[in-house]
Amino acid sequence: YWRTWWFISLALLLVCCLLYAVHRYRLAQSLKLERLRTKIASDLHDEVGSSLTKISIYSELAQTELTEKEKANYLNSIGGLSREVVNTMSDIVWSIDNNNDSLHELINRMKDFATEVLHARNIDFEFTLHKAESNKVLDPVLRQNIYLIFKEAINNIVKHSKANKVNVFITSHPHFELQIADNGIGLPAQQSQSGNGLRNMNRRAVAIGGKISFASKSGTTITLTLT
Repeated sequence: YWRTWWFISLALLLVCCLLYAVHRYRLAQSLKLERLRTKIASDLHDEVGSSLTKISIYSELAQTELTEKEKANYLNSIGGLSREVVNTMSDIVWSIDNNNDSLHELINRMKDFATEVLHARNIDFEFTLHKAESNKVLDPVLRQNIYLIFKEAINNIVKHSKANKVNVFITSHPHFELQIADNGIGLPAQQSQSGNGLRNMNRRAVAIGGKISFASKSGTTITLTLT
């Protein structure tokens, strides 16, 4: 039967299908890599480039004839911006490292950041996982945006909420959901509409095809859902 025309045709069809599948896989990997490169370039330009420009301007101003107090203010600004650049570069390097591509590694980084920031302000922190597939592999862009949304939320809590307790809930079944709740004063009406941090979180959620909601009742609850 292996000499019949229909067997030979099926074998050729199978080979063609396998070659096409390999081609599609390679194409998908190339597109994924290109998107990652574009994302890195955008982050470096928007965040690192902007901070470096400010550092350059402040350093030039600090060399002019100013009072000691004004020079000290510029130097403090340079120090703060330098730390921001280091943190941003650390986030970018972490997001593209293949050793960090699992949900488990994302959760560990989130815990480390929250512990460092919240404990310094004497804010209690509780992390709850429910049906979270820790070995699930995440796309680098997806992983980075989830982390940066979480980071923005924690920073907002520290700066504005006056909270003393934060609860974080994560599940990946039936879909990924991240919920960050605090017991602070809630979101002011003007901040819920125009706050830069909230706009950044919304933008990042849209970029990964997710939905983010903000509820202000007995504190603030931020929920990110990916379907």
